[in-house]
Amino acid sequence: ALKLFFGLIATLVVGYAGYETILTTVTTPGEWNDFLLLVKNDRTYLAFAVDLVLFSFIQSFLLEGMNGSKHASDKIPFV
Repeated sequence: ALKLFFGLIATLVVGYAGYETILTTVTTPGEWNDFLLLVKNDRTYLAFAVDLVLFSFIQSFLLEGMNGSKHASDKIPFV
């Protein structure tokens, strides 16, 4: 039950983030230019952007090492 609860919360958070991303892209696309400028000029934003991309690729390999599982479903990031 606890696993289902955490899965539900994670799904809601990802859904809301996706909704806000799409809404921002449609209503004020200039916000992306501001974000890219911050990524170029601010090390904190750069670290966030790089970590997000790296973690999405590396997480599956870390989980495989911990679980010892070879199933394709275990290679899906953020699950």
